[in-house]
Amino acid sequence: MSQPEVEMISQERGGGEILLMAAAILPLAATPVAITMQPGMVQGMVDFLGFTQRQAGFVASAEVFGIMAGTIGFAIAGERLSWRVALLAGLVLTIAANLACVVRDDYASMVVLRAVAGLGAGLAAAIGWNVLAQGRDPSRGFGWGTAGIILFAAGGFAVLPWLFALGGYAAFLLAFSAALAVCLPLALIVRRRTPDEAMSTNAKSAGEGWSLPGVLSLLSILVFSTAFTMAWTYMSLVGQHAGLEGAAVTQVFSLTQFFGVAGALSMAAIGATFGFTRPAILVLGGGAVVIAALTVMNSYAAFFGANALFQFAWNAGIPIVLGVIAVRSLGGALFRFAVPLQFVGMAAGPGLAALLLRGEDYGLVVWTSAALLLASLLALAPLILVRAPSADVAPSA
Repeated sequence: MSQPEVEMISQERGGGEILLMAAAILPLAATPVAITMQPGMVQGMVDFLGFTQRQAGFVASAEVFGIMAGTIGFAIAGERLSWRVALLAGLVLTIAANLACVVRDDYASMVVLRAVAGLGAGLAAAIGWNVLAQGRDPSRGFGWGTAGIILFAAGGFAVLPWLFALGGYAAFLLAFSAALAVCLPLALIVRRRTPDEAMSTNAKSAGEGWSLPGVLSLLSILVFSTAFTMAWTYMSLVGQHAGLEGAAVTQVFSLTQFFGVAGALSMAAIGATFGFTRPAILVLGGGAVVIAALTVMNSYAAFFGANALFQFAWNAGIPIVLGVIAVRSLGGALFRFAVPLQFVGMAAGPGLAALLLRGEDYGLVVWTSAALLLASLLALAPLILVRAPSADVAPSA
């Protein structure tokens, strides 16, 4: 084969890879709003549907549990499903549930319908993550996916007051449905690669099935998600103890979201170029140090800096941990279960933090969170070290 022909094939593969990533990232960014925009959704139910805070909390919880159920269902049955059909079904199910909520917005109906919406969203999100896991460099794809989730939520929060003013909670549901409808044609692009098409050499030659290192890696993503959500749950309390007013704390949270985007995009830029060992140590180990430092915050600058590094580590850490599992996952068996374990950790973190909180003393929460993040790094280490660091670099073609 001549050099021009080789270059043409490489360009076609590159274009197809980008298109497939886009088809995965857009639904992945749009579907988890029940988690990423939960405060705004809860407040909207209180203000426009007349729910109590408790009722709105139960509705939000039902939707998150629906998302968990959708990801778990895909983990169990994903090998036997058409990913195109499943993505289409997940998006349509969520849109249908949203539209039904516009008509039936009483409390009992909302609990059931939001759970159904979550089920569809979880199925679609799981497919998005798994498509990215089969890419040439999964960490790079996960970086773009994580950045997409953050940016979609940021845009959602920006337009949410306008939507509520325009048409209350129904306007939000219709806008959410419109965003999902835009993703429907992408179901025609999404597909599961055959083993021969797998872009990651490591996934085929050094895959870890249900070995001890593989199981430990699943524990790692569970503990990772739990650790960060634990610390995040009472971050406002940390700000108050640093002497900040409520408005200042909110300002810090808003501004430091950009550092979260930077963390995700940093992994989108470098992927597995330098292997996984150094990025994992720097991001997860450094993140544990940053979380521990929350116990000594005593100024606006210190609180801002700690939150900036916290957001960076959290959103850079997701592509690293998932990237290790994806690259080492033989046939994707491990990775399909890694996705729902993210949501299990997110759900468990706030509850565990509440159990450890002593009055307004958040010290035990912070130290436990830091320890769990170090445990996540240790659990991931056997899978990181299964081959030499130089083997972590995925082939460029």
